[in-house]
Amino acid sequence: MCSACPANLLEVTRNDDAVIGVFYVIRIGGVAIALIAIGLLARRWLRASPPQRDAVMPVAVAGVVAFAAVIAAYAARVAGAPGGVAGVAGPPGRGD
Repeated sequence: MCSACPANLLEVTRNDDAVIGVFYVIRIGGVAIALIAIGLLARRWLRASPPQRDAVMPVAVAGVVAFAAVIAAYAARVAGAPGGVAGVAGPPGRGD
C-alpha cells in the first residue's frame, strides 16, 4: 500500500486490495456517522425553545462546521481527489 513506509514486523501476509477495501468502508462509515450526527443536531434544534436555541447556537454552529469539514474531506478521498492532510484524510506519506 505504501512503498515509502517501513516494513511491518507483525505482517503475516500482504493484501493491498483488502486494505483499500477496509479504508473505503471506514471512510464511508465516517461520512454516515457525521450525517447522522448533523441530523440529530438539527432535530434537537427544531424541537428546542427559542431561549435554548440562543444558548446552544455557538456550540451547534461549531459542530455543524466541524462535521461538514469531516464529510467534505472523506467524500473527497472516497471520490479519489488527490491531497489531504497527512494522517487525517488518508495514510501519511502517500503523497497523493
